[in-house]
Parts: sequence; structure tokens; C-alpha cells
Amino acid sequence: MYMISPWCQHGDINNYLLMFPNTDREVLVLQLLHGLEYLHEQGVIHGDLRGANILISDDREVWIADFGLSKYLDQSPTSTQNRGNFWWMAPELLQQEISRGDLTPYTKATDIYSFAMTTTEIYTGSPPFPHPRPPVQGQRPGRPGGDGISHCIGDGLWDIIRDCWVEEPTQRLSARDAKQRLEVYRKARLSVM
Repeated sequence: MYMISPWCQHGDINNYLLMFPNTDREVLVLQLLHGLEYLHEQGVIHGDLRGANILISDDREVWIADFGLSKYLDQSPTSTQNRGNFWWMAPELLQQEISRGDLTPYTKATDIYSFAMTTTEIYTGSPPFPHPRPPVQGQRPGRPGGDGISHCIGDGLWDIIRDCWVEEPTQRLSARDAKQRLEVYRKARLSVM
């Protein structure tokens, strides 16, 4: 079985932001949350959320792609192997990958953790930990500071990111909660401008 999607001339989100560096990244993150919320409401876990798997349509909208590791929530936990990309992988998955023990299944919480890492990627233009080794357990990227290389993440979005990558999976925000918080933060921030 194959999945076919329309050609997206802008490519993935990383390429798009290289072509259009002044794009409002917060809008892209909000669109990503809308898509992730939809997937989770349909009972679908993506399993490999990262910049390379987020396409930008010709209408400049976020499309989540590459469902190679995806699964429905009602599948058995061993139906999806812990593969993927270390830099975006939730600690519970990363620990299992390192120890090669019983496989921890992907969950909504592991997608949310990957969303937080992907958001830092959107703002910095590079993987969350741009060095050759996977991150150390419990390590998180620093806040992008608008230093000319990365774009500044506002306080409200940074708080959302931090609540999405907490160590304990049950304490992470849902896609819906993260989306609602970002909408409220964005509306309040824009009304002040």
C-alpha cells in the first residue's frame, strides 16, 4: 500500500523558512497544533513528528506528512517499533531505544513531546540538539533568543513548549490544550500591538 500526496512546491517547513525567513512562525506552530489535534481526535499517533515531515502547501498551510511510523490507538503496543529520530524522541522512547528493552509504544504524549522539539526547530532552523549524539536523558534545548540565527520565542509559547516536554508523559499538555493556550496567548499579544 502506498500513500500519495500532492506536490508541495515549498517543500518541508525547514526549506520554506529558508525561502521565507520573515514568516510568522507562530502561525505555522498553531497550524501544526490544529493538525496534530485532528490526528489525535481520529485516534492516530504520528510517531515521527519533526520539521522534515511537515510540508507547506501551495496555499502556505502546514500539512503533516510521512506516516510511516503512525498507528491507530487501538493497535497493540508492539505494532510500532521504537524507530525514529533521537533528537525529537520523547524520553520514555529514547530510554527504551538506548536500553533495547521492551518497546514503549508511541502515544499522544510522545507526539506532544516531539511537537515541542519541532517547535524549537521551527524557530532555530536546526534540529533540537544539532550535534552527532542523541540528547542526554532529561536534556532540553535552550530557548531561542532572536540572536540573528534563531527567532525569538515569546513567553507564552515558551511556557507551552515547556509544558509539552515535561519528563512525565501524563503531565504533558494535549494537542487541544496546547492549541487553545497558543490561541489565547496570540490573541492577547496581538491585541496589545
